[in-house]
Amino acid sequence: MARDGSEVESLQREVEFLRSSHVELCRDHREEIRAKDESLHKRLQRMEKAEKTVVTLKRTRYDLEERLRIVNDKVEESGLEAAHLKRELQRAREQNRAAKLRIESLETDLEEASRTNPSTDLRRKIKRLCVKYHPDHGLTKVCSAEVARDLIDLLD
Repeated sequence: MARDGSEVESLQREVEFLRSSHVELCRDHREEIRAKDESLHKRLQRMEKAEKTVVTLKRTRYDLEERLRIVNDKVEESGLEAAHLKRELQRAREQNRAAKLRIESLETDLEEASRTNPSTDLRRKIKRLCVKYHPDHGLTKVCSAEVARDLIDLLD
């Protein structure tokens, strides 16, 4: 089948048109592929950045949980210590009350002994003077007039 010249030219033009369309489609396809590659690359970078952020956040969370455990332990320890100090305070108050009752009892006994035995009162006064003039009480200088006056008061 022989084709005439016009038909051959027409086919050549069609082939030329198809080639140029194909080249244009290839160019468009490469542009799309490059745009998709760029988009994927940017997305990959964002994912890597997000993963780094997640790792950093997890590490920070772990550190915060550790600090929280330490602080909670300290709070619990403080609570236990406070409870212990409360018990100690209560015990000291009870001992103080018992000591006050004992002092009142001893004062009553002392008054009774003073009434029945006058020398007991003298001994108590002498004891007070000994305590007053004891060197541990900070008196560096003792005036003889003051000592004489205290002794005269003692005999009265």
